[in-house]
Amino acid sequence: MKKKWLLAAGLVLATPLHAEGADDVSGHYFEVEIRDLQEAGIMNGYGHGEFRPDQQVTRAEFAAFISRALALPKGDARFSDVSNSHPLFDEVSMAASAGIVTGVDEQSFQPERPISREEIAVMIDRGVQYKDIEPEAATLTFTDRDDILYPLNVRHAVSLGIVAGNKDGRFLPKDTATRGQAATFIHRMLEAIERIEKEKQAEKERLEAEKEKEAAEQREQEAEADKEEPADPPEPKQGEFRVASFDDDGQADYSDVFTSWEEALELAEDEGAEAIYEGDKVVWISEGLAVSSGLTYIYAPSEDNKDGNGAQITYVAPGTEMKLLSPGEERVDVMLQGLDGSVNLHDVTLIPASLVKERAYYTNEDGNLVHYLYINGSYVKYLYGEAPSFINEGDKAFSWDGYTFSDDTFYQYFSFMPLRSESAYSAEELDRYVKEHKPESPLIGLGEVFKEAEDTYEVNALYLLAHAIHESNWGTSTIAREKNNLYGLRAYDVNPNENAMAFESMEANIDFAASYVSERYLTDAEGTYFNGEYLGNKKGGMNVVYASDPYWGQKIAGRMYQADKFLGGKDIDALDIIEP
Repeated sequence: MKKKWLLAAGLVLATPLHAEGADDVSGHYFEVEIRDLQEAGIMNGYGHGEFRPDQQVTRAEFAAFISRALALPKGDARFSDVSNSHPLFDEVSMAASAGIVTGVDEQSFQPERPISREEIAVMIDRGVQYKDIEPEAATLTFTDRDDILYPLNVRHAVSLGIVAGNKDGRFLPKDTATRGQAATFIHRMLEAIERIEKEKQAEKERLEAEKEKEAAEQREQEAEADKEEPADPPEPKQGEFRVASFDDDGQADYSDVFTSWEEALELAEDEGAEAIYEGDKVVWISEGLAVSSGLTYIYAPSEDNKDGNGAQITYVAPGTEMKLLSPGEERVDVMLQGLDGSVNLHDVTLIPASLVKERAYYTNEDGNLVHYLYINGSYVKYLYGEAPSFINEGDKAFSWDGYTFSDDTFYQYFSFMPLRSESAYSAEELDRYVKEHKPESPLIGLGEVFKEAEDTYEVNALYLLAHAIHESNWGTSTIAREKNNLYGLRAYDVNPNENAMAFESMEANIDFAASYVSERYLTDAEGTYFNGEYLGNKKGGMNVVYASDPYWGQKIAGRMYQADKFLGGKDIDALDIIEP
């Protein structure tokens, strides 16, 4: 899914971005962010393949980046040391007129002075507020927080996940930043703005829908009155609460209407009721499921997040089942794939336990553990791995993390094996597996490329093959055929075929993907997405942030298991797993 801010910038290049080695960005720590901003026309290079990502960024350059990122209107602000002939005069004037930058005094701006990290936080904070977003103020835990000249701006930027400290807990407010680091700050700012605007839009649409529903109900009541017939009592509306329990047939027995949430909750808890309705929507249940209504963000649990403004931990796709841990008026605590977190009440549908007729489960089919998911009224399945001995053939087993089943635990090897390892299989064996299972697959003959990537980037070759099979349907997807993109790189939800990265060859794509996974997901360093060197789930491993599908890691592990089983079982149990 291409970020909406890339599309909104109006400066997207006509040619798809390729992974090339002819510039000084390829392989750089901040390559993805730099290329995204280059593609949007927010940051430019110096020509001849030079971007100079490690060069210090100046105050004028950062003002220009933020002006372009926010598409600021033309300004009329002036500084004595930024003349009309200055190459960034227009951008500095725009940012100053918008109130995002100020001079060092009443006259001068010092455009060529390298910008400090705390000055970046100030501009970022003002840029976010220019978009009518009021950030929360995080508590600063940096050991050098007393050295920060603009603490409120830094607190805002920290709460949005845009700036952070280094490994020893310092913020280094007076230090300068590089062009590559500046790209990351702007990239994070735009992602934060997009995320918050989506949440605001969703809330606006919800309120409008409720308003329209109320209007429709009113029109219906008026029509019935015109017929001079007795009207049925009106359904409770928003702000009106009913406590409910259910009989064996799922029919609800409602209480009288309350206008206070606290009164309804007190009655529900006193009588051991199962649900509270606000209007016709379930807003509280004593136990049961929470199912995501759309793309849903998961935050820190309420116990660790008293003010309800905790940092986002991960996100999940629509229709994802989550176990209810604790209900609340605005947030509910849930468990998903071993992760405890909280979600906004309006992002999920609550299903009382007595109304849950179908749900996801695991079963043993011919010695294989198969996972059935219940989505939109029907089941879909995938093979996860070896069936544990305690799950009998045909039995249904339930697990909220993929390895804990009632009182028994079984870790699937390929979900938790270290991905920085060498597969026992040769290039020829990898090719043979593909040929036997998909004779027309273009992946046949690429075994050597997977093994070379394994050797170069220390990323397991069997994993790289399984990931490619999963994302590209054995290399036959439209994106794979037309753009040599086996991993769905940048195939964002909005026009995925158009927006996906294009590569000169599948070989080039495999090399790029192995490098990207190695640097961004398997390297424990500041600014990476590291959550463990394994596939995992939403609690740990690549799956925490790599995909909205909470079972993405399990599905690839299942692909690895099938290949290993076919080729002789040389990889399974060869190493110690990484327990989450």
